[in-house]
Amino acid sequence: MSEFVQPNLHIALVHFPIALICIGVGAEVFSFLGWRKSSVRLAARWMILLGAVLGMATATSGIYALADLREFVADDLIFNIQRHLVLGGAGVLITLLVCTAWIGMSDDWRRKLHVPMAIALLLATAAILAGSHFGGELVYESGLGVRQQGLDEASGDGWRAKLLAVAPPTQVHVIFAGLAFAMAILAPGIASRAMRQRADTINPFDPHSTETYSEPAVTPAAPTERTRGFGVVTFLVTLLAALAGFWILAGEDSWRPSALWHAITDRQMNSGRWLTRLLAHLIVGASLLLLPVALLLFARWLPRARALWLILSTLLAIAIAAQVWLGVLLLFDGSLGGVTKWNAP
Repeated sequence: MSEFVQPNLHIALVHFPIALICIGVGAEVFSFLGWRKSSVRLAARWMILLGAVLGMATATSGIYALADLREFVADDLIFNIQRHLVLGGAGVLITLLVCTAWIGMSDDWRRKLHVPMAIALLLATAAILAGSHFGGELVYESGLGVRQQGLDEASGDGWRAKLLAVAPPTQVHVIFAGLAFAMAILAPGIASRAMRQRADTINPFDPHSTETYSEPAVTPAAPTERTRGFGVVTFLVTLLAALAGFWILAGEDSWRPSALWHAITDRQMNSGRWLTRLLAHLIVGASLLLLPVALLLFARWLPRARALWLILSTLLAIAIAAQVWLGVLLLFDGSLGGVTKWNAP
């Protein structure tokens, strides 16, 4: 049974973040025309955020798409593919970073940096549109991915084959990985906002406060429920990405923990060294599961510990970069070899 979406899920996902980001940025930038304080602007900001999150999942699915179709890529298409990847990926990343900064800033800094951030969003949108243009040329002018021969097919006709046709494990893994990356990038902003609001809350038992003990001047405004909900969603998305990764290793009949652990830690995959590519992928994935949650918990318990926030945010950024590297290495170079370089051709 062939996969339900051919040649891969990237072609089904790519349109949604482009539409969300373009409409959202347009409505935000031109809000001075009359909807500055209306629900249209609020909807626009949610569209930008949702588009950025889906855009990261689309970007990771695009990396898989390139690995899936690399045997059909002619030399004259490489330049357009590079422009498609670089422009689209950069646009999505800039949009996500702007969202993270906006969420984490105080209201005063939001007002001060509104114009620079709007310009950054416009540039990111232009990059996404340019990248999508080159992607369209690859499909509609060069025929990349259109009725290619030799694409993966799921064997059999039972329910397992139907499941594999609708949700191919590797594609499910990279899509959820992209969502996990997006949530991890947003986590420092969510944590910073929560820390700022909790730290600014007046303590009615503070001896230096001029307010009465019975009636604080400011009602605590820390978004505890919102932060907790974001942490739960981030944890679940990352966990689903991990489970999809184990699904790839397990196949149809190898779900025994001992067999999975042996497949991950087999030293023969790295010339006898203990750190295999799969083990490194698992270790960094575990850090991506725990670091955002730790960041959000410390934001709640230690709202004035900015140094700790900076350390955890830096570790999270390093983990994201390392996981992207390891994922690309596994997709294009396989599980055999070291973790720091490609195998010799």
